[in-house]
Amino acid sequence: MSEVAAGQIFSEIKKDYLFYLSRALNKIMVAPDMIQIMLTSKCNLRCRICDVWKQQFRNELSTAEVKNLINQAVGIGIQTVYFTGGEAFLRGDIFELIDYAYSLGATTSVNTNGSLISEETARQIVQSKLSNVTFSIDSAKSEVHNFIRGEKVFEMAMEAMRNINKYKNIFKRYRGGDGNLPLDIGMVSVIMKNNIKELASLVILADKMGCCYVAFQPLVYNGNLLENKNFKSEFWPDTEDIAELETGFHTLTRMKREMRDKMAINFMAEKTAQHFRKERKVNKCFAGFNRIFVNPQGDISFVCFPALGNIREASLQDIWASQQAYSLREKIKECTVNCTQFCSERTTSEDINAIHEHLKKSCPGSIDEERIFLSEIYNMLQDHPGNSEEINKAKNAVQGIIDERHCGYEKCR
Repeated sequence: MSEVAAGQIFSEIKKDYLFYLSRALNKIMVAPDMIQIMLTSKCNLRCRICDVWKQQFRNELSTAEVKNLINQAVGIGIQTVYFTGGEAFLRGDIFELIDYAYSLGATTSVNTNGSLISEETARQIVQSKLSNVTFSIDSAKSEVHNFIRGEKVFEMAMEAMRNINKYKNIFKRYRGGDGNLPLDIGMVSVIMKNNIKELASLVILADKMGCCYVAFQPLVYNGNLLENKNFKSEFWPDTEDIAELETGFHTLTRMKREMRDKMAINFMAEKTAQHFRKERKVNKCFAGFNRIFVNPQGDISFVCFPALGNIREASLQDIWASQQAYSLREKIKECTVNCTQFCSERTTSEDINAIHEHLKKSCPGSIDEERIFLSEIYNMLQDHPGNSEEINKAKNAVQGIIDERHCGYEKCR
């Protein structure tokens, strides 16, 4: 491996280290992976598993205000802007916002139910600077999806995907398309009683529709992450459904391995089963570190936690770095709610020993940046006033890899 290639790989692994340390030390050391902007709570559908449309936020952020927010986000190092709703394509300025974010160097993603994407809108999507469009598809069977989402929604979403693929070919926005910015299509599916036997079928559908990725997330209470032990729903899996679910995850694991060169398949097998059993969580939550959530009125939060401030009243940087934000991050570390949404996840940063193993496998040679960075990490941990089990584990792990790799590192003090 060349030193340049090793350096590129290490820059990604470095982020894994920095997110781990940010959480362990409660100290912001790296920009969030993304900002998620809920452009509107309005939706043209009335899905049986979602209550977001009932919120009806008033006084939504204007085009100028969203642009200012994006500008601030890029200013603190965020490189991905994720637009959601409600239904994001109800905003008449969606393409203006996408192209504005791109002009600042950010990549953009949009989540949609697909029902508003006419052929003309599909062409606009492809001609915009959008990087990813994700369709919410809960079944490979039209009758099941339409029961959940609404009449003919499945057919409209499939037609939208076909039209986007058509224009991707015309404008060469596929990967390797004459150097043009690729546009990836993806699917996200909510796991529930009605589709537990369909996980593999959904992957097959995604592949058929030209998707680059498919993600599975379990049904949650009231469309959010807050725990409710008394929550009951006709869509919630029964106890006997869990075995079927685990079998489905075994199949997905095999498909993920077999299809890794053409499609990313994302799911949380163990955590999803625990979620449906209403067990306590075992994962580390990175809410407050990896993503900033903004609602239609400009409230800034760590997704499912109370608002920390409003972008109309304070800067994003001031809210993100406030004492209130740091106090909440410390409390989040003690949270035992079994969150199963990707917004709280950063699996590549959960275990410092796993990060080291990734480093050893990916960067077999010595590079100066690695040597300097690991030495700085160790010295930072040594100087930290805390003496928690997590910090001591990190100290030992960092010193261990420095000693093990024999890469000519200077001895840490």
